[in-house]
Amino acid sequence: AVAVTAGMQAFGTPGKPAPVALPGHPAGHAVTLNAADPRAPGGVFASGTADGTPWRLAVRNIARPAPWCLPAVMLNSRDGDVLFYQPGLTPLISNTAFLTNPGSTDSGGQPGAGYAFAEVGSGVTRLAVTLRDGARLIVRPVAVRLCGQRFHLAGFGYPAAGVAQVAAYLGNRATFSYHPPATLFGPRASAPGAFADPGPWYNTKSRGNAASGPIGSGQAGGTTWRLSMSLGSGGQCYTGSAGRRGSHGRAEECLPVQAPPAGVALSWVPLPPTAAAGLTGYAGLVSPRTGYVIARLSDGTTRKLTPIDMGGRKYFGLAAGQGARLIRVTMYDAAGRAFASTTAIPPAQ
Repeated sequence: AVAVTAGMQAFGTPGKPAPVALPGHPAGHAVTLNAADPRAPGGVFASGTADGTPWRLAVRNIARPAPWCLPAVMLNSRDGDVLFYQPGLTPLISNTAFLTNPGSTDSGGQPGAGYAFAEVGSGVTRLAVTLRDGARLIVRPVAVRLCGQRFHLAGFGYPAAGVAQVAAYLGNRATFSYHPPATLFGPRASAPGAFADPGPWYNTKSRGNAASGPIGSGQAGGTTWRLSMSLGSGGQCYTGSAGRRGSHGRAEECLPVQAPPAGVALSWVPLPPTAAAGLTGYAGLVSPRTGYVIARLSDGTTRKLTPIDMGGRKYFGLAAGQGARLIRVTMYDAAGRAFASTTAIPPAQ
């Protein structure tokens, strides 16, 4: 393992990392990167520690059940990014992605750390990464196979200061280098395409969507609403649109990708305030075994919802009218048996 810290040269040498302080953090904080292991189980291609807590990047199938298969890079089995297969033997980096939420427990539960991975051609032997605090590290790609495809991936963690350059090598020759925007890093990142806390991975190249479509619609208090989703290089995005006499609009929220849950993963969905005054939108990614959902509202009403299957992932969308809020969601299988329920409802932002 190697420590990624200010002023250190980190070249992937196995051994115990030194707990050198990160800039702006108390002594003893460090991000480390283990030497790449092509034989690691479970699709893991990068691992290390952040603040003493283990982290790992792995390729996982985020669609269920078979034969659906959709690969994604997952940080600690959550906070994922859809992985698009690139046919051919490109010798360079086809995409570099960053998950940077300094000070947030949403980025794998390790505040002050960010994570990155690059999809490279089979000829790339290593990445030379220069951090913004001056430290350098060498990252070796690992070949991972999933969904009948073979990916060559290199991953690493980095301190909150961020990354200045990523260079790809063919043997001893640097063939490509990428400089991420400086505004991508820091607690108030504001670059176009950067994200707030929490947010999706920032991909250097957009690959479109693996799935998209409507997940719910209806009317409330004279307002027509519609919720939709898209799953792709922009993350798991939910869009709310609404319209009434003299007013129409739409709003969007994008999050890191999640694997199908055992029950439900709920998200608040924004609706345009001028067109949907008083409405609150919710979206849910539910277990593949879900036949229908019962949503209970604070006004005493219930809604029976049939989730929409999007490429092996099931979703539902709901808008609560003025004065009402969602208080419980219960999942039922096709035989009508309740198997999961939650009252942990995300607040409107």
